[in-house]
Amino acid sequence: MRPDRDKSRAVIVGAARYRRGPDLPPGIPAVADLPAVAANVAAMRRLVTDREHWDLPPEHCTVLLDPQHPQEVYDALARAAHEATDGLLFYYAGHGILAPRDGELYLALADADYTRYYNGVRFDDVRWILKNSVGVQSKVVVLDCCYAGRALSGAMSTGADIGARIRIDGTYLMTATAENVLAMSPEGDELTAFTGELLRCIDGGVPDHVEYLTVDRLFYLTRSALAARLLPLPQQREDNGGAAIVLARNRYHDLERGRAVAGVPELVPPGLRGALDAAPALLVETLGELRAAGRDEAVAGVLRATGALRTEQGVAAVVEHLQHRGRPGDAALVIAAAADRRPDSLLTLVETFRETGQPARVAELLTAVARGTTGTLTALVTRLHEAGAEADAAALRDAAVDARIGRPQTMIALVGGLLGAGLPDAVAAVIARAAARGAAPDTLALADALREAGQEPAALQLYATVTDLVLRRPIADVVAVAAAMSATGRDRDAEALIGRVAAAHPDPAGLGRVLQALWSMDVAVDDVGLVRHLADGPLADLVVALHGDRPATQARRLLLAVLAERPAASTAGMAVVLRRAGLPVEANRLIDAAVARPAAHSATLARLLGDAGDEHGVRRLVERAAGSAPETVAAFLEELEPAQHRFVWPVLGRAGAGRALAVAGRLAGARGDLMLAVLRCVAAAAAPEEIAAALAAGGPIAAEVVLGLAALRHPGADRALEQVTGALTVPGPAADAALTGALGDPAHAVAVLLRVSTPESVRALCRTAAARDDLVPVVDLLRRPPGAGAHADVLVAQLRARLTDHRIFPVAAALHRHGRVGDAAALLAGRVADVPPGGPDPVALALAELFGRAAAAVRWSRWRIRRPGQPPAFAGLEPGEPVLHLVDGSALDRGWLLAFTATRVLYARTRPQPYRPWIPYTDLDRVTFTEAGPQTVAVRDDDGSVDSWTVGRGGPPAERVVALLRAVQETVAPVLDLHRRLSVDGRPG
Repeated sequence: MRPDRDKSRAVIVGAARYRRGPDLPPGIPAVADLPAVAANVAAMRRLVTDREHWDLPPEHCTVLLDPQHPQEVYDALARAAHEATDGLLFYYAGHGILAPRDGELYLALADADYTRYYNGVRFDDVRWILKNSVGVQSKVVVLDCCYAGRALSGAMSTGADIGARIRIDGTYLMTATAENVLAMSPEGDELTAFTGELLRCIDGGVPDHVEYLTVDRLFYLTRSALAARLLPLPQQREDNGGAAIVLARNRYHDLERGRAVAGVPELVPPGLRGALDAAPALLVETLGELRAAGRDEAVAGVLRATGALRTEQGVAAVVEHLQHRGRPGDAALVIAAAADRRPDSLLTLVETFRETGQPARVAELLTAVARGTTGTLTALVTRLHEAGAEADAAALRDAAVDARIGRPQTMIALVGGLLGAGLPDAVAAVIARAAARGAAPDTLALADALREAGQEPAALQLYATVTDLVLRRPIADVVAVAAAMSATGRDRDAEALIGRVAAAHPDPAGLGRVLQALWSMDVAVDDVGLVRHLADGPLADLVVALHGDRPATQARRLLLAVLAERPAASTAGMAVVLRRAGLPVEANRLIDAAVARPAAHSATLARLLGDAGDEHGVRRLVERAAGSAPETVAAFLEELEPAQHRFVWPVLGRAGAGRALAVAGRLAGARGDLMLAVLRCVAAAAAPEEIAAALAAGGPIAAEVVLGLAALRHPGADRALEQVTGALTVPGPAADAALTGALGDPAHAVAVLLRVSTPESVRALCRTAAARDDLVPVVDLLRRPPGAGAHADVLVAQLRARLTDHRIFPVAAALHRHGRVGDAAALLAGRVADVPPGGPDPVALALAELFGRAAAAVRWSRWRIRRPGQPPAFAGLEPGEPVLHLVDGSALDRGWLLAFTATRVLYARTRPQPYRPWIPYTDLDRVTFTEAGPQTVAVRDDDGSVDSWTVGRGGPPAERVVALLRAVQETVAPVLDLHRRLSVDGRPG
């Protein structure tokens, strides 16, 4: 449907005359006048006001011929855009000038030239007005421009690039791109070439049943007409269905009726008009007579008239008679003439041939139509589709493609006709057949023609089939094709094409050109993948070259992405190259990005930069890394060369107490030396109040930091610790660090913890101490600070509750030996009733506790040191040797004895002869005790020797004695092991 006349507007601008500026530089030509433009403006006004077309009222059509100032155009267009709600047409004819630096388009007015292009209408301003006219449903822009100054501007390689450059969202754009005045306005033509052919196509219409002509249909008609005259071809760009906007009424059928009446006498030879109405048999006889008389031209005229003017049934009947009479050539001439009939008639003729049993004639007719005009061909394809004759439609379409192989301009006319007829599937089939049947150069030429016509999807389909030829073109042209593929969703084809062009130019210079083209056209492709294979040297050459031609952003992004996958040596080498090439800022950016890599990578990079003498790079890297998250800084410090730590301390000193203490906390345990170094920075740079506030907010990690501050014994640290007395929670690692001396004097560290920790943390400290082997110094430390005895009592209670049997006795013995007798007694409370003379030896204590538990199970005499009396003399005990336990029969006179002292187990008997073997507790792990009989114990040494101990009648059975001996072994072994580990100064603890 054509636009509503009352809701539509048109702005028609023409610049026919130009003034030469007084200061035009030598060698710069003046802008030539374009007299035909005035006629263009008048003709376009008649078009939009014609009642058969847009039928606009005169007041809705603004005409500006030779306006003096761009503002006149802006005002007129803005006013029209504001008033229109249906259709809006903007037409300009004149010179187009491209700005020399950025190629921006200006529509020249009277005072514009190639140096004062700014006196023209800036097309971006036109674009802005149209884009913001949101109330307008249909927007059409028609530019009929001469770009004679394009070569001077150097901004574009071909006029075909302009269509893509000036695309407007939501607007249909048709533009001519003549490169000189003669091409734009041929001599003798009243109108310019483009506008003239456009109007002639409107006047002639198309042989189709459509009532109105869309801008897209008119574009292809105009393009075909210009191609036939070897004139520059136009372009189109459309958005959001703009190609379907109606520009004119189809006048073809009105004209056809007049042509049909007038055409009869022209086709029929004089005197033979009646032959057209004769029966087929009579007509064939008449033709035979004419041929016999040598009137071949008359025969041909009658045959052509038959094909053009007889009814469809008449044509089919004549053709059938000619075939029967053996005159296929005459039949072919009739069919060829019939191919020029109207589409509706052709459809009827096809159906008639099939109904009369002449399918071969259908093929001949379709082939003849395929060689004819595009308008008739596309109209017949449409009719066949509508009639359901898909096979005939396909045959006609294929024949049309075959007839146009090697002639891209006629092929593009076919594609345009099918598109205009709304047959996208037919277009796809045509493209596929053209690619399969045509030679590669022809396919490439067709693709170019389609792209220039704005049919990029179809063009790209063809480009994908001839990529070998596409790759022979300049890099910028190849990338332009890839950009178009990407923009239309053919990302895979775009990536493949870019990959191939990059592979064809693997050197840094070639890759640089590929990348420049990609970036200038904003092609979304993995450009990093194109250079990933380059070694460091060529990569550096490429990056330096790219920085010479483009802003640093793209080259920097590319380099950072590649180096992110390479070791630190690559980054270090690249930074050095960039500095030497005069690109210190880019070198800095590499170093800044490296900070985000793992700490080991950054530290290695710092070392390599130092080895290369890049002191500035080292300083920058370390300072940036020192400003990272605390855990990152800590990891970086651990990896960094010690000589480069000096760059970190000032940064941490300026970072504030909270941040520096967080870093110190991350270093606690594994690297106490580095933690202390960080804390020195804090103590030197921060006020005590700031340190205290940071400690209070530091969470569990603050306890380890407290220990480090305490180890420094810094006055500021001491004052800060006063602020958190009794308030800190102490984790296990902090307690371990204090107890082991990892952070200085253990006594001082424990004292600090006891002062600043919460009561629960003090108890936790004691629990931690109870799990350690070096408990004696711990208890000693807990007793040492003034008023700290209560903490030692807590620890002893924890030990008594938590220590296993084999641990408690060596600990008690060690405490006793160190003068902590009360603590030893408190530790053993409830465990051992009698303490052996000479002090609480750990083995004696353990055995005392063991025999105390076993007394109820074994019948024996239990000797205590404080009880008067000694074992029998035959036992062979040393004078004063304490005896903890004796095992004997019902009476000692039976002649045997088993005694346990503080250091050994001794067996003695008098019968049949005195025998007194003994085993030190330290050797019990070498002996095995077993039953050799009801009253005999076998003692087997690890050297294989065996001894027998008779326990005698009336005493405990051998099995119970063996059980007791084994229990002693199990008790003594771990006690001795821990006893050795608790030794102090080489003697048992």
